[in-house]
Amino acid sequence: MKQRRKILSLVITRNCNLKCRYCYVIDRRAASMPFDTACRAIRDAFSEAAKKFDFLEISFIGGEPLCEFSLLKRLAGWVRRQKFTLPHILYATTNGTLMDDEKKAWFTAHRKEFVLGLSYDGQFFAQDENRSSSSGFVDLDFFLRTWPSQSLKMTIDEKSVPYLARNIMALQERGAHISANCACGMPDWKEASWKEYARQLRELIDFYLTHPQYNPINLIDDFDLIKLTSTVSKRRRHCEAGTSAYGAVDIDGRSYACHMFSPLAIPGGGRMPMLSALLRSSHRDCRDCFIETQCMTCYGMNYKLSGDVLRRENNICMATKIQLAACCKWHAKRLQMKSQKEYSTDDAAIAKALLKIDELDIFHEKRKENCS
Repeated sequence: MKQRRKILSLVITRNCNLKCRYCYVIDRRAASMPFDTACRAIRDAFSEAAKKFDFLEISFIGGEPLCEFSLLKRLAGWVRRQKFTLPHILYATTNGTLMDDEKKAWFTAHRKEFVLGLSYDGQFFAQDENRSSSSGFVDLDFFLRTWPSQSLKMTIDEKSVPYLARNIMALQERGAHISANCACGMPDWKEASWKEYARQLRELIDFYLTHPQYNPINLIDDFDLIKLTSTVSKRRRHCEAGTSAYGAVDIDGRSYACHMFSPLAIPGGGRMPMLSALLRSSHRDCRDCFIETQCMTCYGMNYKLSGDVLRRENNICMATKIQLAACCKWHAKRLQMKSQKEYSTDDAAIAKALLKIDELDIFHEKRKENCS
């Protein structure tokens, strides 16, 4: 049975020691969440989650959460003393540059109750290009050793695209798990960059075919082709913002649908429409799109950019189409290496889905040129 998981994000600081190219934070200043405010939000989250969830994740975000290391330690100790009965974990996303010996020792000792997720864009200039020349300040091995099953969060910027395949292959060969996505809220990429993005994904496909010990990254394997081509299930994919499973509390204690609707990202904060209405609606640009049911969108970023939670940004739309084309190519090449006798039940269903996608000709000629 699938675990019912609730996530609460606490904006514990506005402060950050880096200036990443694609950062969405507009209110960057030395301000932090008071200890009592954080405790109240955590206690309320446990009380609400206990009613219909099996697990609670308390996620500390910013800014850079480790700018408030003393507050994190104090909150971790407070949570431990409360002896909450609902299974839970403390989590923070970090740029990794503030991990001195004291912090390493503390997080090593508490690694089972407090997990750090590293934002890391890779080697070959990508980290320095996107994240304030910070590669020399990140002890990657510490994160891989301390939380070996935790994925690195890789953000792909237009300038780092030419290094994408090399970055991912090098990190996976070091034992890293990676969750990657194209940067949101950036200027539209040039057509040449999209062609390069497609070429990088093809290079990764060839790598996975010749190195089956590595699992394909989510950029290639994040689509359910069987459901996509099914006439039965067409439930739209969406983020968790606006549901009981997700919420965010800003430094002043005010609650929002997610941190992207808070003043951290939107001046004065924003209010999200009823989720039930969103799930029945589509933006006019998406209504006839074959991929819409599996196109992940960020309601908060959409609102931030256009004032319309349903209006997807061009870059994410383009990236999704190219990634779907790569997913189809990956499965087609993978199945070609098998005989039909070796097909699993899923393999046979995926093969049928690929034939249906081919018949529908969902990639118009220009997209075929970019993705073939």
